[in-house]
Order: sequence, then structure tokens, then C-alpha cells
Amino acid sequence: MTRKFSWLASLTTVVLIALTGSVPTHTAGASAYTTPAVISSQAAAEGAQLPPLTGTVHIMETGDSIAGGYPLLCPDGTSFGRRWAMGTWINITPGVHVEFVGSQASTCHPGYDRHEGHGGFTIRDLSDNIAAYLSANPAQIAIFTVGVNDAKASGGYRSAAQMIADYRQLLINARAASPDIRILASEVIPPNGSVNQEFATASVTAQEFNALLPRLVAEFPADTIRIAHNGWFIMSQQDGLHPDVVVYLEMAWCNEREMWSWISARRPAATDAGVFRSNQCAPAN
Repeated sequence: MTRKFSWLASLTTVVLIALTGSVPTHTAGASAYTTPAVISSQAAAEGAQLPPLTGTVHIMETGDSIAGGYPLLCPDGTSFGRRWAMGTWINITPGVHVEFVGSQASTCHPGYDRHEGHGGFTIRDLSDNIAAYLSANPAQIAIFTVGVNDAKASGGYRSAAQMIADYRQLLINARAASPDIRILASEVIPPNGSVNQEFATASVTAQEFNALLPRLVAEFPADTIRIAHNGWFIMSQQDGLHPDVVVYLEMAWCNEREMWSWISARRPAATDAGVFRSNQCAPAN
């Protein structure tokens, strides 16, 4: 499945970032914003939605190297990923302010530099550590980006059913450590199966896991956990395991929209600069 974003517009964005060191933004009127169908689908089905958080909202992105943002690197080699884009886009909306938290840090993009992404982490690794992470750096929203390593040889080729069982325990542990936490649970981006047989196997498992995730989320109180619909993105780096800058930007845009009503009752500012459109945050049927 191919991405729906214009390659020329995306290239323009990347060039602008390279030249200016900042995310291109353009504030448009409210009419430019259309609520994507993927936002809060669980809450809509239940007819319930949590109220927006108030004050500075602390977000923890945690999981594996994609949560850390590899391979988008600061000059010293620390990774920053999509956090700088997501934070910038969120914070241009009047009355809204978010900060990212965690023990890990990049050396660029302050305010959006903190995270709990750890290379090689599996769902089980995150489950074992999530209570300590949330205790050390409390957050109102946690973004879980983890699972691709479970499906690989290094993770023991866990099956989709085993991964779901592990993820259930992760969610239980997180909610026990922080009962009011709101969790954006990312689908696993399937590895590029053309790289080798290991990745081909892991890609199938990732897709099977993604198909099971909504049923797992439905086990928990309405709107406390939402799904980040990232499973249709492409692992675009040559290693077959990581997104490139364009995909990180796409993820930032779409996942911001998926958790937006947790952050503010206001409509988010349109920050697409002619590149990103909220109705492109899910694949065509």
C-alpha cells in the first residue's frame, strides 16, 4: 500500500526543514480543518469522550527506537524523531501547551527533546519498565510505539496473539502506575518484507497484531486508550525497520489529530503548509 501524500509536496517540506531547521507552518481558518474519521473511533462507538486536559499537558513517547526517533539525529547523534514537529504544531494553537517528558533526551529542539524510546525494546520490555518511567516523569498522555521487535528473531518471533497478551499486560501496568493516564497505542508499522525473510515474517505478524488491537482496546474504559493508526505507513529507511523524515512528519500530523480532543476543546490550527491534510491520515479503502 502506497502513501497518499504528494511526493513533491513532501520533498518541499523536507527541503524547508533542511534549510531553516524548523517545521513549516501555516495557520488557516477553522474551515480548513476537518475532523478525520480515525479520531477517537472507540469513544464515538461508546458515545463517551474524556474531557480535555487543562494547563500544560505532559506527553511521554515511549517504546523502541522509533519512539526515540531514530534515525532523525541532532548533530551529536541523539535522535529527535517526530516530537519537534508534533509539539510545534500543537503549541501554535492559542491556549494550548504541551511538553514531552522522559529520562532520554536529544540535544536539539528543547521542549520536545525528552522521551523514553529505547532501541531494541519489545512490548515485554516496556511492560516491565513503564511503572518506573511514569513514576520518574509523570505524564497525562503516553504514546506507546512498540512491537516491531517482538515480531522479529531478536524478540523470539512472538505471534500476534502472544503480542496482544503482552500488550494487555503493558496497558494494565501503565494504568496501575498512573490510573488517569490516557494512552495512544500505536499500530505496528510492518517491516519492509522485501529486505529478508525475517522481516517478511515480522511484517505479516505486525499486520495480524494490528487487526487484533481494537478488540484489546475495547476491554478498557471508554476513551482511556486510543489507537494511532500507523500500520499503513512504510518503513522507508534502507534498513527496512525505520521511517524516514517524511513518514515521521506524517505520523506526527496524524497522531496529533488522533489525540487532539484530549488536549483541547479548540480546533487545532491548520499547519499543513499545503502538504498535510487531516483526511489523509488513514489509507484509502
